[in-house]
Amino acid sequence: MQEVLHESSSGRSAGMKPLLLLISVFAFFRSHGFQVETNRKFTVNRTDSVVVAVTVDLSGALRTVERRFLSAAVDASLAAEEKFMYLLGSPKLRTLTKALSPAFLRFGGNRQDFMVFTPHKYHQPNTVFSDENTCEKQELPPLLEERLKKDWMQREVLLFGEDLQRKYRKVAFTEYTVDLLYSFANCSGMDLIFGLNALLRTAGNIWNSSNAESLMQYCESKRYRMSWELGNEPNSYEKKAGIRVDGYQLGRDFVRLREMMEESKFYHDAG
Repeated sequence: MQEVLHESSSGRSAGMKPLLLLISVFAFFRSHGFQVETNRKFTVNRTDSVVVAVTVDLSGALRTVERRFLSAAVDASLAAEEKFMYLLGSPKLRTLTKALSPAFLRFGGNRQDFMVFTPHKYHQPNTVFSDENTCEKQELPPLLEERLKKDWMQREVLLFGEDLQRKYRKVAFTEYTVDLLYSFANCSGMDLIFGLNALLRTAGNIWNSSNAESLMQYCESKRYRMSWELGNEPNSYEKKAGIRVDGYQLGRDFVRLREMMEESKFYHDAG
């Protein structure tokens, strides 16, 4: 990679910019274990020049990240009205999402801390969204998809108003939301992370885990493999809900979530 860069600025400070940039690059490569030699011509101004060559050792990786590191999210606002969860059945959306796999799919955001699981108890516990035929049956018809998209544009205006005012209403969701979300993640080849409501608090400001236990029991009955997240941006609780949770109490809340997972035969090894 032979390249000569020329700096013709008349100012001394302008002439030093390339040199400072070069030093920064040099320090970066050195700190990451690359071999750096001086061999390339780099003109600093009309009279002085620095010769630097950079040799990158590509024989081995110094650091690696988990294959699912680059991941995606579905904002919990989609469940503001449960009918919008059917948009996850869009064949085009599933095809595009599948191209990102393997990855995590996180369901959460500001509104996850205002969502309450309200089961209707109408499902058979042995129904599983797993095989390819089931995924095809879950696809959303084009006409219904277009109608839902138009309705969603109107709903977005209301949700945006809530964001501006930081006044969020509680959202009740049923097994339908969970089923459609898991179907989307599973059929797209992603691992689901479900965001739990951390603003369900007792009079003593302790996380009330009963609703999360009900949700976890339902998911376990359906054999839905997923991970769990507690709360979204706890530093914002006071602004958006008038509730302050200090670090010590937040830590105890996470311990309670871990205890719930360890008590479960299905989720004791989940993240």
